[in-house]
Amino acid sequence: MAENKEITFETAMFDNLAFAYSEGLFKTYTIQTQGREFSCDLNIFDNFVNDENYDLVLRFLEGMPVMYKKARAEINANYQTNELMKFFIQFHLEELDEKYLLPYFEAKSLAEITPERFIDKLEMRTISIAPTKDGSCDCTLDFSIDPEFSDELLVFRFDKNFEIYNISFES
Repeated sequence: MAENKEITFETAMFDNLAFAYSEGLFKTYTIQTQGREFSCDLNIFDNFVNDENYDLVLRFLEGMPVMYKKARAEINANYQTNELMKFFIQFHLEELDEKYLLPYFEAKSLAEITPERFIDKLEMRTISIAPTKDGSCDCTLDFSIDPEFSDELLVFRFDKNFEIYNISFES
């Protein structure tokens, strides 16, 4: 594919996207979905979108509300039983300074920051559409609390059918 070829997508959530094939896309958007509004980075890898995977990338872009809903449902259903999610919450409450946590969670003490309050503050911060080792692509949704004081991520990986196939804790 020509290095300077422009890639364009028309989407409901992101409107019209246009970027050079050789540069990919990394841009921040304000997203409204599931009754929430937040800023989120959209990352489509450089030298990646081509004739073979264009439709799948568009499918991921259009399916973002479905994947977001599935990730939130997974968090809400399993934050008390999934060891990774429990560790993610525990890590933040033990490692981050009270001076950041208390105002952010509008709490007077750490004891007031329940797992329920914590997961309510988790937001999707990054969407990445990238190649996989097998030559296809997947979509990841990264969730975190305020990036001003934590770079730790709860990452959901989706396959082309919008099914979660991996959840990880990354930074």
